[in-house]
Amino acid sequence: MICRTLSLLFLVSLAMVTARGATQEEEIEALEKKFYDSDLEIRRTLSEVPDDVLELLCTSFKCNFSDFGDWWNQTDVIYGDEPLGQHLYTGLSESIAAVLYQRGGMAGPHRTLMLMNRDSDWACLYGIPGRYGIVDNMRVIQKALFPPPKGSTFKCRVKHLSDQ
Repeated sequence: MICRTLSLLFLVSLAMVTARGATQEEEIEALEKKFYDSDLEIRRTLSEVPDDVLELLCTSFKCNFSDFGDWWNQTDVIYGDEPLGQHLYTGLSESIAAVLYQRGGMAGPHRTLMLMNRDSDWACLYGIPGRYGIVDNMRVIQKALFPPPKGSTFKCRVKHLSDQ
């Protein structure tokens, strides 16, 4: 009897987790489609990026970014308060934000696209392969990396505001 109850409880829990995972996948798919279809206003400096976007971005680097063209630490060795990442640019609409940034490492700079619904507490992080270089046009990223109907060929790594 106890085994049957525990088994049933396990199956119900598994079903809840699976359903929640499907919901997250649907939200990611909707976000990618919205990104593909959006006409985004480009912001070139961190001072132009709204606080709601910066708050989520800062869960990754504690706001230790430089603006494009400014010096930053391109290695994986930490030197005091030197910037560990570089903000390339941000695309904004009223409902979504897309931040392209890079950080250092042994193999050279790694580019990441952070894509978020501005009214949520999570974002998708996508590693941008080096062959794309520093893409200076958000439309290129939208059209090349997120083509319909399947959306991105890159895996979304979910980042929550509560992640530290």
